[in-house]
Amino acid sequence: MHPTKRYYTKAEVASIVGLAVLVWWEHEIESFTPKRTKGGHRRYTPEDLEMARHI
Repeated sequence: MHPTKRYYTKAEVASIVGLAVLVWWEHEIESFTPKRTKGGHRRYTPEDLEMARHI
């Protein structure tokens, strides 16, 4: 994990925390919502990454 990174991709977060179904958790936990690019790609913040670790 890169400590100064502002955003992580879905694949990076899934690899770091060992969860393959991040999208499902987004629907279950209202506060776990990544930012979206104009193209619709998810970008997770370090705060989102911490929340995913707790899941």
